[in-house]
Amino acid sequence: MVLKHLKKEDGFTIVEILVSITIVSIVLGIAGSVFFFINKQMIGWRANTEFYSSYSAIENRVFEDVLSATNVEVQDTLIVLNTGLETQRTYHNRRSPLLMNGANVEIYPMDTLFVNFQPSVILSEQLISWQLVQSKDRRSLTQDYMLSSRKPVLWKPLK
Repeated sequence: MVLKHLKKEDGFTIVEILVSITIVSIVLGIAGSVFFFINKQMIGWRANTEFYSSYSAIENRVFEDVLSATNVEVQDTLIVLNTGLETQRTYHNRRSPLLMNGANVEIYPMDTLFVNFQPSVILSEQLISWQLVQSKDRRSLTQDYMLSSRKPVLWKPLK
């Protein structure tokens, strides 16, 4: 009776087990390769997004500050933007990190981030030109800007 049960039991041969393990390992190898490739791409996309969003945020901050300034004072490593209403912003004009009012401006850590102001006076309006430079790893972005900083003329008296 015991012999009949032993002969009726179904099982897998060693060859079937080896074939199934081989197929599973090939599928897992392909899936792992795809996963690591996509992960590497996502890390690169995230780094690019952080790089350009940080640059854009700082670019907008500096542009708005210069645009709203009524008086601009430039020293060797410092620029003071007076916006009226007893408020002012100071930018340290040095390599890394960029400081505004003594605090770090960087959103994400960068290798180099600085603003290089070059003021000049043209036709009684103060023309501010600056260069924003940011670099991280092998990426670098440099742009030059020029903007007139003056009080808006709300009305002119008639003569």
